[in-house]
Amino acid sequence: MKDKLLILLILVFSFSCSDLELKPLDRITEEAVFSSAEEFDAAIFASYSSFQKLYQNRQVDPNQNFAAWLKLTLFPSDAVVWGSFEDQPGMVRGAQELDTHSFDASIQPLQAAYSYIYEGIARANIVLSKLDEKGATVLTNEEITRMRAEAKFLRAFLHFQAMKVWGTPPLVTERITDPNNAAKGNSTKEELSAQILSDFADASEGLPEVWDDANTGRATKWAAQAFIGKVNVWIEDWNSAIAAFERVEASQMYSLGTDGDSYDPIFAEDNENNNATIFEIQFGSSTGGNIWVLEDEGVSGVAAEGNSRGYYQGLPRDVPPGRNLTDPNGTVASIQSIGLYEVAPEFVSLFEAGDIRRNNFIYEDGDVYDNLDGVQFIYEANHPEYDYSGTGYHIEKYNDITALTIDGPDSRGRFIFNNERFFRYAEMVLLYAEALIESGREDDGLQQVNRIRARAGLPAATADATAAMRLEKRIELAFEGQRTFDMMRWGIGGIFKVFPFPQAEISKSGGLLKQNTP
Repeated sequence: MKDKLLILLILVFSFSCSDLELKPLDRITEEAVFSSAEEFDAAIFASYSSFQKLYQNRQVDPNQNFAAWLKLTLFPSDAVVWGSFEDQPGMVRGAQELDTHSFDASIQPLQAAYSYIYEGIARANIVLSKLDEKGATVLTNEEITRMRAEAKFLRAFLHFQAMKVWGTPPLVTERITDPNNAAKGNSTKEELSAQILSDFADASEGLPEVWDDANTGRATKWAAQAFIGKVNVWIEDWNSAIAAFERVEASQMYSLGTDGDSYDPIFAEDNENNNATIFEIQFGSSTGGNIWVLEDEGVSGVAAEGNSRGYYQGLPRDVPPGRNLTDPNGTVASIQSIGLYEVAPEFVSLFEAGDIRRNNFIYEDGDVYDNLDGVQFIYEANHPEYDYSGTGYHIEKYNDITALTIDGPDSRGRFIFNNERFFRYAEMVLLYAEALIESGREDDGLQQVNRIRARAGLPAATADATAAMRLEKRIELAFEGQRTFDMMRWGIGGIFKVFPFPQAEISKSGGLLKQNTP
């Protein structure tokens, strides 16, 4: 089945708002591909797959780019710092510039994000176009309703990511078939948010509340509702956000977990798509096994299957490049890692006494951790010979032994196959708290904040609801890619309000797309 889906992907448009290219495969036509429910589903999976690429090692001409979304969302924040790895320029391209906020419109992570986001939007629009054109001849009414809802979810999801990054990116709601008329200009925030909310509302009406096991990881009704709430927070429509979040709460589909319990199971590889997460970016394994993983392009054999987060954080069996670990018996293990991200000491200082997240989110001096063979090692921040970290800390979140899969030498050296918990229920609770606080219901908002604090083993906060909410969001969601966008929209930390558009896209649009001002 996978080979058939790959053929479809070759046929589907590869799209970047000012580039459009149809790639036929000999005599197979597009009409022949969209001839069954399975083939329509394959096209939907292709749209999911576009965003998935941003966590992987991918080729975006003319230069390689690696894990672009992690670079864009982690480095500009105040939770991590550059780990000084410079041996592979293609891998680190744009990383140091993002860390120091000294980047410009030419950096490759921005181009990769733009290319793949709009490729995914184009693929969703193709599905919607084909549903109108021939859905009634090959699909049931129920299938048409569900597929249209899922394609609209993906179109909304991807436009929302573009809005978070660039503020006024192009709005593309129709399939573009004329390469000479492919360029699009800026949209307004109002136009974008209205279309995004409309698409998410339609998605909520047509998507199932849950999928069967064979389709786990696909968008659901409640994911659409949660995103409706999040978009409304972004545009500061607090009452609409509250209403959406309360609909999700009423569903009782999600949970924070047991108060004071370990956070490890939330991020465990063998506990993906658990009820602490609303929406996850799905990854497979070096042997396959995930319906999202459809495209085999990549820098190494498992690049299309694995999440490159492990490449950059440094897996728990490893330390930064060229450095070694010593096990409790004094044996040196010369296992290398990349370790591009290091935890900022400023972030570590935020933890209160008794906060269990500290032991679950970061590795620090004296911590014991395991490699995939079950051998234990000690993290030594001040080792006399081996410099583990410039700050003395590494990210543990996602990197606990339970987050890894034993899938052979390639996976051990470079990738993890753990899903990215893109929208956790804990984030929704804190967004709900923010909406309540901003609408004047500070006590109700603080009650939501204190749900998160109780989960972390902390006493209730009693004053300054806004400060309490922002602190818990900073700690709870650390290293997950949310902090940079919060800093941007809150105007804190001296950070920029929007990223620049890729200069190449502005040039290719003939000036129709206008650059963001600093």
